[in-house]
Amino acid sequence: MTIAEIEQAIRDCIMDVYNKQYVGSLEIKRLNPVGLQVRLGMNNYDKPIYITAELEDKAFLKFFKEELRTRHFNTSWWFSGYKTYPDECTHVDPRCGCHDGK
Repeated sequence: MTIAEIEQAIRDCIMDVYNKQYVGSLEIKRLNPVGLQVRLGMNNYDKPIYITAELEDKAFLKFFKEELRTRHFNTSWWFSGYKTYPDECTHVDPRCGCHDGK
């Protein structure tokens, strides 16, 4: 199988298992002498998920499908958080956590 055919088969596996279309980044690399490595971005480019096995293409797809079933990637959520600081406190209530009692 070509890399394009394997990519489409992987997307089909995700659709079969989760009934959802995969829209994240997907990279496939062949291992030497045999095997595949799949990198799933899944909206988290800093910590991608790798699924790797030294198997022939058909056996790898079967293994990949079982990994999808057991890992439950469809219930994973990633968020980005940003911490901001106020410029200066304008509260006059001394119970305010940012008020120094001045």
